[in-house]
Amino acid sequence: MAPAPADDLEVGGAAGLAGAASSDSGLVVDTQMRVSFRVVMMGMITLTMMLGCGLMLALMEHTMSTLQGDTQRECQDGVEVQKSLIDSKLHEAVARSKYYTIFDKVRGDVMRNIVSPAHAATSAVWFSMKAWNKLPGWDTSSLDGRSVITLRVWSEMCTQVGCTSGDIHKWRGRKPHVDAVMVAWQSGAMVSLSLGGPEYRHAGNTTDMFVLQEALPSDLGADLAEWAFDPISGERLGRPTHVRDYSAASRPWYRLQASIAQEARHTPDGT
Repeated sequence: MAPAPADDLEVGGAAGLAGAASSDSGLVVDTQMRVSFRVVMMGMITLTMMLGCGLMLALMEHTMSTLQGDTQRECQDGVEVQKSLIDSKLHEAVARSKYYTIFDKVRGDVMRNIVSPAHAATSAVWFSMKAWNKLPGWDTSSLDGRSVITLRVWSEMCTQVGCTSGDIHKWRGRKPHVDAVMVAWQSGAMVSLSLGGPEYRHAGNTTDMFVLQEALPSDLGADLAEWAFDPISGERLGRPTHVRDYSAASRPWYRLQASIAQEARHTPDGT
């Protein structure tokens, strides 16, 4: 047998390097196997590369999982740190919006049910009085003047209440309106018209009456006379009742408006 080349490798089988020969047949079996050294090296290199790639893939997977977990924890920790601030800002924004809505509704109800009816009634009576004062010899605080003002107040209240027929307690719920209008002078004279209850029904009438109150100037007496006043016809009913020692100037509503008028006189435009 010739010597093997330098890049070849002889590998013996299980029977050894030299197989046994059958003594009967004289046949010799050679079990030697030759593998190229180049193939062995390429196999080892390939196996090493595959192991390296597998290890790199496992390392990258582990690194990515670690980074992802750390990122999620950092985000969660950041949210937890700011949670109280975020909750307070959300609560503040929602509460502010809700409060604004409630306050705006309350403001609208106050304007519609309280301010606007009172402003309309006082403006109507006030501008009527200003027009009457332009007439020669007209005195709104006189008996005739107070009677005309009473009728003007009655007209405005009926306009707001909408009284045509029926009970006043049914009229009151229809739309916003004033319950009373009072006009007083520095002389002590005063007229007032207000909505009355069942106690002011007159002569079996089922309709609730208005209540008319009238005070004379202080130099003519300090009594207050009170009548039931028919809201349909605009007439006084029955005999009046009297309140002794009445002074409109001592009433809170008069004193408040007198103070406002006094302050207005000291403004540049006098209004």
